[in-house]
Amino acid sequence: MSPRPSDTLAHGSVQGTSQPGNQPGSENASAPFGVPVGQSVTKLQIVKEIKKHVYVISPPNPNAQFVLYMAVATKEQGVCKIIAVTEKNNDDQSGDSIRQRINSISAALENKYGKSKLYSFISQNSILAGNERWAWSIANGDRTFARIWTKEVGSSMPIDISSISIEAQAEPTRTTAANLTYEFSNFEACQSVLKKVDASNL
Repeated sequence: MSPRPSDTLAHGSVQGTSQPGNQPGSENASAPFGVPVGQSVTKLQIVKEIKKHVYVISPPNPNAQFVLYMAVATKEQGVCKIIAVTEKNNDDQSGDSIRQRINSISAALENKYGKSKLYSFISQNSILAGNERWAWSIANGDRTFARIWTKEVGSSMPIDISSISIEAQAEPTRTTAANLTYEFSNFEACQSVLKKVDASNL
């Protein structure tokens, strides 16, 4: 059984600052995993660079539910997106384990940010319907299981976070996990830089 949300996510891992603090480091304790909006790349503890502007990091305030953390950051905007990945669930073809984990984390997020919207559906023409093919349908892109927090769905979003989402992921080997994503208020400005990088590869 998954630990209670209040036990697993009580120490900053689902926190967002209402506004950046004025004192050095004051905002970090309540930022997601201790990484505040706009933090400079030079201040990140980088494990490796996946591609330009995308880094695997070691955050100041990790959480036991997650085993991998990534940051999207540009020189101009600093950190604009954080992604945390849960540990894998092996042999989870039915998706029971990952849905339980997502529901547990979502309960903690709703305590902090209020109402969310559930997206749970499978493509109309998918041949992978049914619980026995649940993970496979996720891996194949036929199925979505996610919760999203935004102002538009009635969430109580802090000024520095535009959206939060948690979404099921899977591999064809019946292994499942979930990505928890924070898009900061500067993410739109980041996107213009990221799109230029993508276009440069054409």
